[in-house]
Amino acid sequence: MASIDVVIPCYQYGRFLRDCVASILDQGIDALRILIIDNASVDDSVAVARQLAAEDRRIEVVARVRNLGHHASFNQGVDWARADYFAIVCADDLLTPGSFLRAVSFMEQHPEVGFTIGKEIIFHREDDLPGIALSEEARWRIFSGPEFVADRCRKLFAGPVVARTAVQKQAGHYREALYFTCDIEMLLRLATFCSVGDGATGLPTRARREFG
Repeated sequence: MASIDVVIPCYQYGRFLRDCVASILDQGIDALRILIIDNASVDDSVAVARQLAAEDRRIEVVARVRNLGHHASFNQGVDWARADYFAIVCADDLLTPGSFLRAVSFMEQHPEVGFTIGKEIIFHREDDLPGIALSEEARWRIFSGPEFVADRCRKLFAGPVVARTAVQKQAGHYREALYFTCDIEMLLRLATFCSVGDGATGLPTRARREFG
């Protein structure tokens, strides 16, 4: 079975962290590591993270004494990763059941695909997580890199990504100058190295909380 490394950037999200981690550990992939990087939170984030690490040896924790921003967390994760696949899941997000397994299985069958992008469902923080029709099948489309770039430039939005670690390291670090669009720019940069598996017409991959 292929392996995956997952980075969880966290700032002031101790109340969400345990559920986030549980959704990752429940993906059906045994060869998995999680790195929680806390950016000097003043809530109970670090205590929760350390308790999770004590409960499962696959979890590591970095607790910063100064907030270096989300780019620093993303980039530390890129440097740390050594598994076959790599993903970033923010502490206030949840993975839907089996989403990593579906993405990894697809890429194992299609070696030309360097990363997959899924779709997400958005729910407000005061709402319950929406129901997910797990009987629905994932439906994938493969784009060449240039096709994906052209498509994404027409509709500028990012999405949940699982990348081959080797491709992510080729693409390098997230750019700090792009504070709000670093994820979109990274997708475009990744696509210059490979084909892309787009699962946006299938099962949701991520449930993201909407604030405000």
